[in-house]
Amino acid sequence: MQVSVETTSELGRKLIVEIPEQRVQELITPRLNEIAREIRMDGFRPGKVPLQIIKRQFGLKVREDILSELFQSSLEQALEQNGIRPVTRMDVQSLSVDDGMRYEASFEILPQFVLMPFESMDVTRYLPEVSDQDVDEAVERLRQTQETWIREERPARPGDRVIVNFEGRVGEESVTEGRVENYPVVLGGAEKIPGFDEHLTGQSGNSHVEFDVRFPEDYPKANMADKVISFRVDVIRVESRHVPEANAEWIKSVGAEDGELESLRKLFRKELEREMKAITDDKTKTSVMDAVCAANPITLPEGLVVEELDSTLEALRKKAEQDNTAFDETRLRTVYRPLMARRVQLALILGQAVDIYDIQLRDEQVEAKLAEVVSAYSNAEEVAHWYKTNEEAYQSVERMAHEEEVVRYILGKARVREVIMTPRDTAPTAAVA
Repeated sequence: MQVSVETTSELGRKLIVEIPEQRVQELITPRLNEIAREIRMDGFRPGKVPLQIIKRQFGLKVREDILSELFQSSLEQALEQNGIRPVTRMDVQSLSVDDGMRYEASFEILPQFVLMPFESMDVTRYLPEVSDQDVDEAVERLRQTQETWIREERPARPGDRVIVNFEGRVGEESVTEGRVENYPVVLGGAEKIPGFDEHLTGQSGNSHVEFDVRFPEDYPKANMADKVISFRVDVIRVESRHVPEANAEWIKSVGAEDGELESLRKLFRKELEREMKAITDDKTKTSVMDAVCAANPITLPEGLVVEELDSTLEALRKKAEQDNTAFDETRLRTVYRPLMARRVQLALILGQAVDIYDIQLRDEQVEAKLAEVVSAYSNAEEVAHWYKTNEEAYQSVERMAHEEEVVRYILGKARVREVIMTPRDTAPTAAVA
């Protein structure tokens, strides 16, 4: 067998394998003899069927089997002899089998790189902090979101909500596509129609008012921008905003069964601490991964990036079909390609780190991660059982736990700056319900 290796790119390789016909015949002849010994054929005693007849009847099939076996064995042998480990699917071409066998297999290999020492990296560890004020503000946010509106028999004043029917016109042309019914306007709020609420202050239910408003030049609707709009408005009713008191009844309704404010505060603190830990852990992980990628720029096997991209897009395509939404593959390929490239880069770097530093994962770490994942569910035990009986889902927990163990290892080696984060440093946190 003759083997040669060509370099087609930095990571691209082409393996050229030639096997002479003599070697093929050396394997075919014993196989035919074996058939001759075992076959039963009318007119011949067992084991006495002439080889020419065996060749005529079974020769083509035996040759096909031998060539298939030779292809697999020679490919494995050629890779092993040359110390090559393909990381992408092989593209086999020029497969000639008429006189011996010759084929070419193109593929990519892993990049060779020296992992930069973690001690040279600067990373940020984000630490969560939840204060009594954060808890009180979260409770108050929930209370404010449970507002009710009560009809009032008085003129509207700032803070009230006015329910109106209206139409806006420029001359005889309606710019509101006819009459708008039951439109709510909070006086002094973030009204979409500029100046609209000013003319409703002081109006009562079952009243009518007409006024003109000049719209700004940059108003998003072209037919209304920089126009003076004449409004005719019927005020249906005036409503005042009422927020529930933080009494025992309300406290019970939002989760604290004993009706005690301190019990509700404990529930909120637990939820805020869980959310903040998730946020800070994620930001810390991102900081570590950013540092790892920046310290280890490597050429990536294009095939691995494409495989990740294709797999992700297929999942997105299926979800779009389920949700009956549009699927723009060209746009999504552009958006997701750098993300998939980063994923491949991290996998190669962290894989080498795990091997070099022998970063092991203990069973109790996986169990702890699973407990953390299911802690957000009211039926945590049922969810945990589902993970344990679903191999793919449980493997996802193992991957998360392993990544976190690698991050912890790197944090123990790198130069670390610590930053405290509170709920006020993040987007508004969902309240406990």
